[in-house]
Amino acid sequence: MKPSAFLRLLAFTAVGVALAVCLWVYSPDYGSEKEFGQKLFPDLFDRINDAAVLRIGHGDRTLTFKRDPIGNWRIAEYANYPADKERIRNTLLGLATLEKIEKKTAVADYYPDIGVEDPGPAAGSHLVTLSDAAGAQIMSLLVGKTTSGFQWDGQGHFVRLPGDPQAWLTRASLDVTGDFAAWTDTRLLPRITQDRLSFVSVMAQNGNRSVSFVRTDPGDPLQPVAVSDPYILADATRSKEMAASFATQEFVNVRSKPEDLEKTKPYLVVMLITQDGLQVFEFVYIFDGRPYVYINAKAIKDAGERARDEAEKIDLRHSPWLYQVSPDSVLRLAPFMPLPEKKNGGEKAAEKPKTADATATASEPEKAPAPAEQPKTAEKKPEKKTAKAAEKKSKPATVKKPAAKTVKAKKTGQAQKQPKKTEAKQPQKAEAKPAQGN
Repeated sequence: MKPSAFLRLLAFTAVGVALAVCLWVYSPDYGSEKEFGQKLFPDLFDRINDAAVLRIGHGDRTLTFKRDPIGNWRIAEYANYPADKERIRNTLLGLATLEKIEKKTAVADYYPDIGVEDPGPAAGSHLVTLSDAAGAQIMSLLVGKTTSGFQWDGQGHFVRLPGDPQAWLTRASLDVTGDFAAWTDTRLLPRITQDRLSFVSVMAQNGNRSVSFVRTDPGDPLQPVAVSDPYILADATRSKEMAASFATQEFVNVRSKPEDLEKTKPYLVVMLITQDGLQVFEFVYIFDGRPYVYINAKAIKDAGERARDEAEKIDLRHSPWLYQVSPDSVLRLAPFMPLPEKKNGGEKAAEKPKTADATATASEPEKAPAPAEQPKTAEKKPEKKTAKAAEKKSKPATVKKPAAKTVKAKKTGQAQKQPKKTEAKQPQKAEAKPAQGN
């Protein structure tokens, strides 16, 4: 055999061996155990249409999904809000198609390692229960952690039947994790994109502050046309962010709409109109310190059939509920800045003396006793003797204090002589005048 032919044969052999190894690795091995590939619930697929209640418990949280007469699934703990119908369907199919791969532990001490321990507040397992319309249980299963491997197709799940000590590794496309938001569409207006908008107005609670934006041409950005005061953010960047927020706005919780909601004054009112004539109102309320949104839609007078159908669908979905949203989403809709505080004339006049006193006290502390001299002017009118007698008592005290401070500040000998001369002259005048009166 020629060397070239031998090399070709060797290359083909190597490729064949590699393909065989790949097939061996990625193909499931059904011969390792007799249970391998068996359905965990052999009869569940035939009874899947009988399922009316799906309950998933994890820790101290439970989600209960109920099927209504027209086939939609609703979340009982959240005002019967519609659940993601496609995800519920995939969950039911995943449960019905679970296949055994191999046995795992049967020792309770090792259950937490794979997440199949009995239900409890700190348990990592998910207790999944399926019932029919009459309340009869169809199946129940503890679903634990997920894993992956090369010896089976699909995703691996550790599971255990309640009351059975034996845990299993199974395979199926199954996902029972997540909170309320993971089981429904939390976007409020996903179809209201910013390129559809032709008019947007925002009005604050008291009605004294408002702003409106208009798009004259489909390719132009929204432009402000009516701004109530200069403390409103109405620039192009801000209007673009606001317009884009409608399609991305999501809720975090939901509650039933109160029957007397119309009696409550909204914190914010947002109205938008699309280019095809759809009109949507968002009323923002504050309940228990949290922002909630109520949505109402209708078609304007000249709107087409598409806008009318869309308005009907929006009302059908949103009218029974109030949606709790994040404070940030409300701020994106409200372009209002705080107004400056208004001060009346009385407040301003009262502030001036305070400012003058504070300045004098800070810069000239030696003049602090000056207010004590004000009574002298008031006492001069009734009697001269009383005023002059008051001078005897007040002037020496008034002179002594500044003199002491002046000596400390200036350190001169002249400041000490002046008070002494004043003290000598004042007593003489006081004695001479009484003699004339006699």
